[in-house]
Amino acid sequence: MTVLIAPKKLVAAQSVSTSYVNPFPAGGTYKVLIIGDGYADGLSLGFRSAAGGNKKISLFREVSYGASLLSRKRSNWLKKVNGLLQKRVYDIAIVMIGFGDRRSVKVDGKWYNMDKPEWRLEYRKKINELLRKLAAKKIATYWVGMPIVRGRKTSAGLKIINEVARSQTGSARVKYIDNWLHFANEDGQYTQYGPDVNGKIRLLRPKDGLFFTRAGYEKLGHFVYRYLQKDLREAKAERNIPLFGDSSEQDYLLQRYTLDDPRSKRRRAALKARNQGKDLKNKIKQLSGVGLQRNKYDTAKHSSITIDADKSGTGKAITMQIVRPAIPAAAFSISRRSSNSSSSEGDVNGTEVLNEILGDTIGLSLSSVSQQLLSSKSNRRVPLTQTPYYKLLVRGDALQSKSGRADHFTWIPEKPITPEKTATKTTTQ
Repeated sequence: MTVLIAPKKLVAAQSVSTSYVNPFPAGGTYKVLIIGDGYADGLSLGFRSAAGGNKKISLFREVSYGASLLSRKRSNWLKKVNGLLQKRVYDIAIVMIGFGDRRSVKVDGKWYNMDKPEWRLEYRKKINELLRKLAAKKIATYWVGMPIVRGRKTSAGLKIINEVARSQTGSARVKYIDNWLHFANEDGQYTQYGPDVNGKIRLLRPKDGLFFTRAGYEKLGHFVYRYLQKDLREAKAERNIPLFGDSSEQDYLLQRYTLDDPRSKRRRAALKARNQGKDLKNKIKQLSGVGLQRNKYDTAKHSSITIDADKSGTGKAITMQIVRPAIPAAAFSISRRSSNSSSSEGDVNGTEVLNEILGDTIGLSLSSVSQQLLSSKSNRRVPLTQTPYYKLLVRGDALQSKSGRADHFTWIPEKPITPEKTATKTTTQ
């Protein structure tokens, strides 16, 4: 069965799109724009080589070796970008710029170098200005960081530019592609040679120590295209959803796809775990609140036994206290509520009372106790408060011992010990 997708019914579906890239580009082809300085020029060549077999991508570029966000009066590069976006509709933008921004900037009549906070603030404003222009056109933007270079001073300046760009793109939810370590050695230092896209050791950087060879640009374009492919696959998976009916039905189908998405499942699982934690805290708080309610059984009743003087061995009567722990008021609440609710409904109400108060936190392991608590008044042989387990486990009363039971004992008076007559054995020598 072949499913035909109606282009006129895609507007509502895009409103719930979960992919970073628009899953429904005009004409089914993504228009990719590469903009920036001299690095962006070489990147466009490497990207074209990596995506040569992808017929769903149409590549455009607008680069200038003197491009700079901190433009001078004679040349304002941001204005050129604004005019470029008015000519054609693009789906994806790849930005690589910053090499020409390693210079001081004038703010309110004062000049500031790159190591000053004022410079960083001004550079953030320029980056944000460019990102706003792209976001206004609903273009998925990828910012490619500056590469490692040989000169220490130049390398330090490019690091500052990457730090500012990474922080600003992160706050704007723009994807940042870091390639610094891709062209460094094992120690993280600059190197001219390295593995190409096939793993063969090649010359990747020319003698100037700044730009790339053809193999280097192919490697750079390969990393950027591979990063972009992840989002293109997600967009394709969303695009392959069968769309039937009107816009409301399409919206429902895409929402169901969102529920089945692994990332959405992980988010819902984490949210459920947090909510369960909150419910447990509230239940503990509720139980602790019930325990603070005062009643006549809040504290344990201590029993005592008295040992007569002639049996204590000390010549005096000794009174011993049998200390029992306090019983939580929640237990008494169970007994009272279960006895009140166990009427004609029998065990059902009693079970609900236990589940409501105890839940998964506390359980009763004595079946006889739970049965008595949940049984109706008419089925009880004795009142609940007069049952042995209620007296022992709830009130803490000492039960009367029975003859033959382990707790039944009597003090046997001690008999004086008399020496026995022993036979004397004589030995002859």
